[in-house]
Amino acid sequence: MADIRQYRRQKQKTNPADTDDNDNYIDRIKLHRMRVRGIIIAAVVIAAIAVAVVCIVKYNSDYGSYRVRASVALNDNGYTRYISFGGGYVRYSRDGAALFSYDGVRVWDRSYEINNPAVDVCQGYMAIADIEGTQIYLFNEDGYEATVSTALPIAQISVSSQGLVAAILNDGSASYINMYNKDGSKIYNIKTTVDGDGVPVSMAVSNDGKKLVVSYTAVSGQELATSVVFYNFDEVGQSEVERIVGGYDTYGSRLVSKVEFINDDTAVAFGENVISFFRIDEYPKLLTDVETEFTTKKIFYSSKYVGRFYQTDDGSTKADVYDASGERVLSADVEEQYTSFDFTDEGLLMYGENMCKLLNMKGNTVFEYEFEDGIIGILPLSGNTEFLYHSSKAMQKISLKHGG
Repeated sequence: MADIRQYRRQKQKTNPADTDDNDNYIDRIKLHRMRVRGIIIAAVVIAAIAVAVVCIVKYNSDYGSYRVRASVALNDNGYTRYISFGGGYVRYSRDGAALFSYDGVRVWDRSYEINNPAVDVCQGYMAIADIEGTQIYLFNEDGYEATVSTALPIAQISVSSQGLVAAILNDGSASYINMYNKDGSKIYNIKTTVDGDGVPVSMAVSNDGKKLVVSYTAVSGQELATSVVFYNFDEVGQSEVERIVGGYDTYGSRLVSKVEFINDDTAVAFGENVISFFRIDEYPKLLTDVETEFTTKKIFYSSKYVGRFYQTDDGSTKADVYDASGERVLSADVEEQYTSFDFTDEGLLMYGENMCKLLNMKGNTVFEYEFEDGIIGILPLSGNTEFLYHSSKAMQKISLKHGG
């Protein structure tokens, strides 16, 4: 009996059918692994090709003309300005502001009386102030939200993405920097004097409303002295005197005429022959001082780039572009007909009365065009190929196209 059981076990082990099944199963596993490996390799190759194609298109596309996606006839009289906002554009003047879709449909409007309008936009909020007056009007994408009334004349405003508004107010020998909530109530107040920190020349609030940077000019003996001071109104600043978390007084008598948060954590100070780049997490850190030769005629910036336009000693004009860390990424010659500048996502836009040119960040011209109706303004929209073109006759949403 034992011999029979042993025979059967031996037979099962050496059954040709079982051996073939095991061999086939192992072969199928190997084949499956080879197929999966092949699919992964193919996917990596396709992805690499796609990235290469995108880069080639991005840096070498040449657009010859444009398509009009939407057009609205204009008949403006007197002081009228336009700014991109809320998925369309805002027309504002001394009498009021209105938001329009790109096809000209009025979304909302609000009347007011302002002698000298100044506008600041941060994501979904827009503030319009009466410079040297005492009124600030706050708007979101749905329309009017609040009016802030100040006790002193307004010199400058800056709005955050939450609708918080900071304002520099002047009162003779003293100045105040106030922050206001969306309901118009005052959140905090900073007082400065000529004999103390100095006169605030420029200020900017971060997108989240928690950080503030101010450039001051004071008198030290018979010389002017400039400083850049950082404030924090979150938990970090609670333990600091007057909520000051950092300051730089290395500018001497060189005036810092403009400070700006270009993104949540990067602030830039524009001074005479110097541009300072700061990284602010909780406390500010100076990334670099870019010493600039020749006097800067214009500055322009986006969340990624900072640019300056200047004239050299031989009369030629140039534009330099820096990334958010202060590294120069482009230096371009500028023809005399170009006087206005802006950034697309990855390009430098320049235009004058009739001509427009778009460079990529390698310095290649990807679009150059002469507009028959002239140019009042060109506002970059999404990506690198969509713009809001403002002429004397119309407001048009356009997109670049290849060919003539």
